Amino acid sequence: MKITIEHYEEKFTYEGGDGLCISELIERLYGLCIAVGYHPESVGGAMYDKGQDVCQVEPENNIYEYEEVSKRTK
Repeated sequence: MKITIEHYEEKFTYEGGDGLCISELIERLYGLCIAVGYHPESVGGAMYDKGQDVCQVEPENNIYEYEEVSKRTK
């Protein structure tokens, strides 16, 4: 796998094996963003926010739904 970020005249590249799991891929992307010059907290926050947006998980609702299903199956 090869990931390259071109920022103005500079290139930042990760080259490695193709067997990365998703958490390893995210780690490489995070590192590339830091190498480009983004602040670590900004990168981490943006990745976290994107994950929340994509998943749209609301734990309280999930617990409630589980409890309601459990009551119905007893």
